[in-house]
Order: sequence, then C-alpha cells, then structure tokens
Amino acid sequence: MMLEKEFTPLATSSIEKRESDIVRVAQDVALYLHELFGRDVHLAPAKNTEAMPRFLTTLYRFFASDLFDHPCIFMVPVESHNSAADIAKHLDLAESHFRRTLIYAAKGLTQHVRDRFLQRGVQFVVPHNQFFVPELGISIREQLRKPQQAQGNKLTPTGQMLLFQHILESVEGFTPTSLAKRLGVAIMSMSRAFNDLEEHGLAESAGKGRERAIHFVGSRRELFEKATPLLVDPVRKSRALSGAMDRLAPLTGECALSEMTALANPPFFMIAISDRTWKRYEAEWEFRVTDLFGADYILETWSYDPNPLAAGYTDPRHGRHVVDPLSLYARFKDHKDERVVMAAEQYLERVFP
Repeated sequence: MMLEKEFTPLATSSIEKRESDIVRVAQDVALYLHELFGRDVHLAPAKNTEAMPRFLTTLYRFFASDLFDHPCIFMVPVESHNSAADIAKHLDLAESHFRRTLIYAAKGLTQHVRDRFLQRGVQFVVPHNQFFVPELGISIREQLRKPQQAQGNKLTPTGQMLLFQHILESVEGFTPTSLAKRLGVAIMSMSRAFNDLEEHGLAESAGKGRERAIHFVGSRRELFEKATPLLVDPVRKSRALSGAMDRLAPLTGECALSEMTALANPPFFMIAISDRTWKRYEAEWEFRVTDLFGADYILETWSYDPNPLAAGYTDPRHGRHVVDPLSLYARFKDHKDERVVMAAEQYLERVFP
C-alpha cells in the first residue's frame, strides 16, 4: 500500500494538524481496502481540482485511485459538519467534474447520516467499519469497535516497538516512511503505530511535506512510566528445537538476563526471531521440534523483529547481540519468579541509570 500526498506547507499548527488528519483518513482507507481485498491500493491527490467550485475544494480533499481497474475519487471532508443531504449534493457536483465514481471517506459517521446515505445510495467508506459502493457491487459492514478496546487497552506490537526505539535512540520528527525502513515494517503498519501512540497520549503528529512526523509527549522516563501498564509480552510462541541454530539471532529470555545480570544461567540457549521470519528460518536451518528433554536451544518467535532494538546490546562473553532491556522488561514484568523480575529491572537500568 502506498499513499502519495502533496500539499503546500501551511502556516499554523492547527491547519497542519487538520491536513494531517485528512492524510490519516486516506491512509486508513488504503489499509482497509488492502485488508479487505488483499491488493495494494494507491491513493494520490486528484488532479485538475483547480477548475472545481471553490467551496468544494475548501470543504473537501480529493484522492484518486483505481479499484478493480475502475477509476474512483475518494472525497475526504476537512470538517464533518455537513448534513447527509449536503454531502450527497457535493458528491454529485464532484462526480460531474471528475466523471469518475465518487466515494465519501470519513473516519466515522453518525448512525443517522449512515442511514440516510444507505437510503439515498450514497457511496461511502468508513475505514475498518463499512464499505458501501453499490456501483461496484460492494457492501461490507463490520462490527463497530473502538481500536483501544480491540487491543484490550494495550499497545500494538509495532506501536510498542516504535516507542522502545525512541526511548533507546530518539526518532523525534521521523516520518512513517523513514521509520518503516529503519525498523523493517510496512509503511502502513508504521502509520497505524503512529495512530496507536497518539490514541494512548504518548505522541502527536503533524504534517511534514508529503507525510506526517511524530512528536513524543514527555521525557524518555516519563514515556516509559506512562506506557508500562500498556506493554505487551512480545513473545508469540516458544519452541524447543534440536539441531542447527542461527548464531546471528539475538539472545533472549533468561539466557539474555543471565549474560547481562547476575541471574543464574538457564539450561538452554534462547534466541529470538520475528514471527513473520519463522517460515524462512524453517527453510534455512536443519532442526527438529522436540521437547525440553531433547532440546539444544529454545527459539522464541516475537510479534515484532527484535533485531533493530538489539543493535546496541552485546553479550560480553560470546559477542552476540542480546534483545533490548525494554522488550525483556515487557516480557518479564509479570513473571511469577521474583528473581527473574529483579533481573529484568536490573537490565533496565542500562536504559535508565
């Protein structure tokens, strides 16, 4: 997925935030359509808008795209104060100008407006909730849900990874594109991580050229303390393996803590990879899944890639990278063994002396 965005830089922070919010709606539309149909959707600012009635370009921003080789224009409101009847009229005017399928795109709709749209046959999309375009034979409705409730009021894995990256090495003012490349994730996933941190009051974002830039709220320690109740264990699954081992994968678990603190050595080597690289690991290394009695090492698959955050931490005995203190703290903060919790807190002192 890719969103190409181009606006003239604006003077006031309130206007920049408004334009940033519009970009976010368009990004969420692209992500939602990718999730629905499994194909990349490209949105770009529509051309030839200068010939439109001035009030339309004041009230809305227009994005061009193709759905199933069908040219479409997404109309995103600058502010959501217009009635359903007015929006329908504005869509008709815009459609007569573009001569393409017009789709109203908003981050949310009241039930009244939604019902009026359905009665009038107004085509619209609410990202991650509803996509109604009868002209293309599409009508999809999902259950209403609040993003924070869907996550159990916890950070998403990519949101947590982004926060940890900033605490370890500042990424203040970075854009989704630059951070996605740095941390090895999709641009749209990073954009959603921005949203996640904003929803939890940990960051804000503002327009920066074609994209938005992230600005964190508070010092590193303040951010970590505020985020602690929101942290999630990054481990998706642990496997006992016998055979060859990737010696570039960072140490994790009690094995990592034993190398970086006074915790006693566990009986196994423990390493971490991202969940999405498990299939590649299976193809590249000769091993078999076994039980603890026949294991040579333990492999943890994580919900995010541990390598970017592990870059600054090395096992002094073996010279291997070790997963970062923040992720290990999230892993063990609720562990039943008090010695492990204390070791995780001791390792955390490398970040907060």
